[in-house]
Amino acid sequence: MTARLALLLTFTATLAAAGKLQTPEDIAADECTAARQADALATQLADTVTTAVTTATDMLRHSAQLKLLALTSPADVSAAASAAAAVAAKAAAQCLNTVKQKKSAIDKAVKALHEISTSAALGSILADLKLNDITPTTATRFNTISNGPLSFSMTNSHGACMARQGQRKPDQTAGKAPPSSKDQLSIVTLTVQTAATGAVGSGALFICASDSTTAFSGNQQCRTDATNVGIKGGKVLKTAIVKVSRQDAPPGHAYAAAALNAAVFPHTDTIKNQLADIAAGLDAARGLADSTSSSSWETWSQHKIENKILADVLKAVGKLEESKEDHPLTKTLTAMLYGSDGKKAENAIKTAHTNFKPGKPPIESADKKLDSITDPDELYKAETYYTIKKFAEEEEQKKKNQENPSCPTKTDKPAEPPKTADECKKHTTGEACKKEKSCEFDNKKDPKCFPKVETEKKDEKSFSSNLRVFVPHVFAAFIFVFF
Repeated sequence: MTARLALLLTFTATLAAAGKLQTPEDIAADECTAARQADALATQLADTVTTAVTTATDMLRHSAQLKLLALTSPADVSAAASAAAAVAAKAAAQCLNTVKQKKSAIDKAVKALHEISTSAALGSILADLKLNDITPTTATRFNTISNGPLSFSMTNSHGACMARQGQRKPDQTAGKAPPSSKDQLSIVTLTVQTAATGAVGSGALFICASDSTTAFSGNQQCRTDATNVGIKGGKVLKTAIVKVSRQDAPPGHAYAAAALNAAVFPHTDTIKNQLADIAAGLDAARGLADSTSSSSWETWSQHKIENKILADVLKAVGKLEESKEDHPLTKTLTAMLYGSDGKKAENAIKTAHTNFKPGKPPIESADKKLDSITDPDELYKAETYYTIKKFAEEEEQKKKNQENPSCPTKTDKPAEPPKTADECKKHTTGEACKKEKSCEFDNKKDPKCFPKVETEKKDEKSFSSNLRVFVPHVFAAFIFVFF
């Protein structure tokens, strides 16, 4: 019996937590590092959904395995396994409901982070866009086919953020973000390069009058009066890497985005909308991760049905007049299920080995153990097989009982069933009450006629003897109440 119940230990629960979301600690110093940080955070957010769905799937599989265990076990083990199956199914439903509530916000955040990453990677290429120099030449020759047209150049040898084929550029960082920077991110923006004036060495992007006809050099001077005219080229666009963080400790706090007001591309409003989605998505993902924190079947084994539920069930099946958590019958049922010290199921799970094999015909392999059956179709076939098998066996037993009823001897008299509280309280006089053997009269109480205490004690003594018949019915009712 304990070996079968210990099958719970072999259910390797994949209840891995999505983990604490880690926003970037390092401040990105280039566009490619900013892009990778955004992508990495997007992956973390998406993983919280994947982990939660995986957790719920595992819980549903464990629930099916527990149901199969319940169908093939003695009454007390069957009841405990049925209860555990209900708990696992409930946990799966709660997990999936949380996914449903949080997924939309997480998806929006993932989309926004990928957009920020794409803009950063694009910025790394566009930042290299250059206007080429036009060497100074005489004005009469300037407007020719060779000198007139402006030309641009841009390098993209291996793809955005790639040092060479198959190897990305190394990260470049500018130290750690201070602790006050909550959920910090690096946003890459593009603006038009400002043209320089004066000496060539001070900048680029201007027309230069010069007496020289040679290519521009660092110490070359532009004059107000000269015979030659040229164009000093250079980078047309410039990037800015703006560090943003949330204004206060999350959840619920927005990103401070004042530093982005000068952005041309992406537009400031676009970035602010993206940051709002990211903040909401981070909060949602953290909430989802908390709801799918890691657990184990050892922890599941410690779960016990609340006494309130057991008392409600005992009342529902007529064993108690009122639902009482501290009633002796409630305590007796608890002891039957979990032992007098409350450790029966837990100890069995911790110490016993897996040995139950559903066998043929429900599944193909006769040697396949229950804990290794993960295919939903195999679990369905095995559970259906044993459900129908149990039904057929019960029907056969009913038929045998009808064909061979146990007959009492002539001296035997059927025991008079004890009166219920409703039946006793109908009698308002002591004489009428005392005629009922299982009723007791007390003029000071209300109602004055009530069931004898000995009746409940007798029920308590006989309760354990009816375990095999009673427990499955109790837990059928339990599952109904539980959900």
